[in-house]
Amino acid sequence: MDDPQRWTVVWNLPTLPEYRDRLQMLARLSAQVGRLYVLTSAVPPEIAAEVAGWPRLRLVVLGRPWFRQRAHGWLDAHHARLSIVHDTFGHLAEWMLARRGARAVRYVSTQYTSNAGWLDGVRRGPEMVFDAHYAALRMLTYWSDRVVCAAADEVLVLGPGHDRELCRHHPIEPARVGVLPSEVDVARFRPAPRRLSADPVVLFTGRLQRTKGLDVLIRAVAALRRGPCPRVRLVLIGRVLPRDASWLDRLIEESALGEALEVIPGLPQDGLIEWYRRATVLGFPSLFEGSPRSVREALACGCRAVLSDIPGHRGIDPDGQFVRFAPVGDAAAWYAALAAALAEPPVAAAARAAAGVARMRDVHGLAAVSTHLLGVYRRLRSEPPRP
Repeated sequence: MDDPQRWTVVWNLPTLPEYRDRLQMLARLSAQVGRLYVLTSAVPPEIAAEVAGWPRLRLVVLGRPWFRQRAHGWLDAHHARLSIVHDTFGHLAEWMLARRGARAVRYVSTQYTSNAGWLDGVRRGPEMVFDAHYAALRMLTYWSDRVVCAAADEVLVLGPGHDRELCRHHPIEPARVGVLPSEVDVARFRPAPRRLSADPVVLFTGRLQRTKGLDVLIRAVAALRRGPCPRVRLVLIGRVLPRDASWLDRLIEESALGEALEVIPGLPQDGLIEWYRRATVLGFPSLFEGSPRSVREALACGCRAVLSDIPGHRGIDPDGQFVRFAPVGDAAAWYAALAAALAEPPVAAAARAAAGVARMRDVHGLAAVSTHLLGVYRRLRSEPPRP
């Protein structure tokens, strides 16, 4: 019998501070396998302290320059005793493809964003700007996706719809594409007694750029202030990309929201949690997403959400039980969805928020995602090797 307690599993996460929730999820997974290695570039002291209590989790520091090549070298040196190699961001794709003949190992890759799907989504956006560097980067990541699809025993995507995008753009059969819930630390992001602002607040957190659909959100809130919600405020928290700064400034000026619109360049995690608990509703009108972290965090804190109807958002609430969805770029639909959210009776609003909290805990919590992953690994290890 293929006992998980005898497995050696390898992941790659180059920048740990950006993916602390994922590392905590892997720590829980490590307790269910023999050994779990995470290949990374550096380990800050606070992260080393976090994982010290997980003896089966080992962080392998490879440095930032030439991370990909050093990761391939480490895998070559340890390949004979590995059970699962789980690639993220395509760093290990070429190595996985070269090792297709070594069938004792199973190769998995998580596609946290679909590059082909991203381009399909954002090219519908307002005045999109693509410089040569950005276009070259997208071409490279598209090629990486194709290599991943050729190499992996299974490619995991973050929600229904991403699987269809992947199969449409790349040579991979649907049977080799699975869905993995994206993780959120529900012990940290959790409900608390709601300290709602005196005036209704629509909140957005994330990069302040064109691909997030902010033009629709700002115009919808401006229309709400002229109509049924004259006191509603809009709070945007996030970094403004330089290439979009003038576009956003012009959009804000045209909206005439004045002091009703607040832009906060960025906040530490505790500050974000405070806003998730104060806001009336989260508005997230993105043109494309893999599975946005800030949406999962807000829902886990008990904040209701209005989201654009795209695969990355449907993966968070596939049956539409607690999220209100609005079509991408449809200003009238966004106006109506936000108006309905702001006018929802307290009992119904509380029930909707509670459903979101339960979904984040039961499906996206760290323990739930690690258990899901172990099930994927068990199935792959039990199946005959792919030709």
